[in-house]
Amino acid sequence: MLKQDIQTLRKRAFQFKRKHRLLELIRKTTTWNDYQISEVLKHRQDLIRVTRGLHRRNGDPVSSHQQFIQTSLLLDGWTNDYLMSALAWSHDKKDDYGDTYTYHYNSRRYSPQMALDINRMSRSSEWKCLSFRDEVNLTDASLYSGGMRTMVVKVCDRVHNDLNPLRITSERRRRKSGMKVWQSRESILPIAKEVGYMYDVLSWLTDRQQKRLGYTNSELDRLVLRPLDNP
Repeated sequence: MLKQDIQTLRKRAFQFKRKHRLLELIRKTTTWNDYQISEVLKHRQDLIRVTRGLHRRNGDPVSSHQQFIQTSLLLDGWTNDYLMSALAWSHDKKDDYGDTYTYHYNSRRYSPQMALDINRMSRSSEWKCLSFRDEVNLTDASLYSGGMRTMVVKVCDRVHNDLNPLRITSERRRRKSGMKVWQSRESILPIAKEVGYMYDVLSWLTDRQQKRLGYTNSELDRLVLRPLDNP
């Protein structure tokens, strides 16, 4: 990939951050009715409210992550399922704001189906003591059970994270990032290939991240025998 290609992708996190501009893009690229549009915007509104004033570790607004996924889905033609765009805004809510966005709250606020899909994108507390290899196996089963909706959102989620890799400030941070590289190779890339979306981009980003971290494949295989929270 060229540097300009990376910059073009990164800009997706900011191109349509204003509500009126996003609405214009939705009306231009989809055939959603007013109810479907309002549902997507409700998910966006809730995310904007809970993240207002918060920033990612690279300094970007927290909501820029979800904005990247939403913009990518619209520009790349994933418009048949409006709930995929709704999930783009809500996929991290249970993990990041679980005190509010519980399964029961999400079921009442959105729908039982959406609450289930958010759960499929979330990390179970029971997995935290498992080796990361075993956790990824459970994560895969959960993602596949949600079909294209959860699988495509997960691919886009990982692409954006890898476009903006964390600064390595400690050996622990390096090991944890290495585990995510292993997950990209063994889990997310096969999903990207199956759904036919962003495979080449993610493959290039994964190679770049592994080279940046300095791990061999065999070293990554050993890393994931430990839990993600205790790398």
